[in-house]
Order: sequence, then structure tokens, then C-alpha cells
Amino acid sequence: MREKTKRKIDGQFYAWRVEMGNSEAMSRLRKSSAAVNVLMMFISKYTFPNKGKDLCITYREASKYMSASTFAKAKLWCMAFGFLYCTRFGRLERNASLYSLIEKWRYLSSQPEKLSHIEQLLKRHDQLSRKASNNIPEEIWKNSSEKNSPISAGAWKRQELRKIEIEILSQ
Repeated sequence: MREKTKRKIDGQFYAWRVEMGNSEAMSRLRKSSAAVNVLMMFISKYTFPNKGKDLCITYREASKYMSASTFAKAKLWCMAFGFLYCTRFGRLERNASLYSLIEKWRYLSSQPEKLSHIEQLLKRHDQLSRKASNNIPEEIWKNSSEKNSPISAGAWKRQELRKIEIEILSQ
């Protein structure tokens, strides 16, 4: 009985992966090979008892395959296209963040205009997060919404990155 149940669950999960692999959201995610690798790392952590919830991949585990900044960007891509959801943020007291596999990609795959908007936001995020972009062109900085605020270019950049992340994850 137990073996039969296990095969049924594995078959359901396999069918879900095939549908996910053929989705429009996955085709957009494939533009970042690191994001696909991270998604596959999370999927490999899937077991029946946890049902795709409370999955954890630490930066130490990911460092075997990619740099920390690439891992962070790849997680953002997976969350933006609706494959992952952060259930608990770590950072404090050396706790790891926990993630859950979600099916928001089904909804986003039926909304091509939202997918295009998410891609544009991710592209802007990547441009701002590059090390070479510390020298922000003055016309961009001056034309920002905080025209009269006395902040440095670095602080402005961090604020803009955070705004983009919030907008990406609220889609």
C-alpha cells in the first residue's frame, strides 16, 4: 500500500513539473540559467512529508554552484515568476530563509503583459545592481522622485533597488 501511494504522489508531482516546464513563465525564467538551476535545487529538496513547504538552500550550499550575488538574483527571478515564495526570512541569528514551491506561475502564464512587465523590472534591477553602475548618470539621479532630498548616489541606488524588488514581488 505504501509503495502504491508513493508512486501516485511521484506521478502527480511529475505531471506538475511537466506542466510547469511547458508554461510561459518557465520560458521567461529560462533566460536566466542560474534561476533555472536554483529552481531545480529547490525542487530536488521536495519530499512528500514537507509537500514543497519549508524548503531551505543556504548560501553555503549554493556556493558550490554559483556566487552569492548570482544566487540572490536567481531567487528573485524564481519568486518574480511565481515559482517560489519566501515563508520565513532568515538573516538574524544565522537562521536560514525558508521557501515554498507555489503555483503562481499558472496565473502569470495566462497574463503575458504581466510577464513582460516583470521582465522589464528584472532587467532594470540587474542594471542597477551591477558594480559598474555605482556612477549613476546625473540626469537619472536628478530626475528621480526625490529631487530635493540630500542623499548620496549609493543610498539612492539602494532605495531604487528596494522599490523595484517590492514591485516585482507584488505582481
